[in-house]
Amino acid sequence: MSTTISSSILLELHIKLYKFTDCLYLLDGRFDSLEKVFLDICQISTPEIVINNKKELPKLKAFSLYSDQPTFQYNELIVPLLHRMVNLEELDLHLVVHCEKRFVDDHNLKYIQYH
Repeated sequence: MSTTISSSILLELHIKLYKFTDCLYLLDGRFDSLEKVFLDICQISTPEIVINNKKELPKLKAFSLYSDQPTFQYNELIVPLLHRMVNLEELDLHLVVHCEKRFVDDHNLKYIQYH
């Protein structure tokens, strides 16, 4: 993915991505007006490079993440991404998660403020 693309008017995005790294690039602030993001990701695994994504996504109101491939990095990748979505109103996750716990519950998502 090119790192030179940006937009201040794009409000909604539906896209299929190959790697989770591409998702981090999309949500690094270059599309700062996004309100709804719908992602279908083929592979959710630890990025090969370090991407410092800690900036909040205050305009994001709806987020959907779909992946039918198993991931072992739910706690390391998905939860920190969701915590950046401070004004989220709609959340849709369709994931195959391998983790130590039996359930992914509201405790995992407790820092996300739903409105």
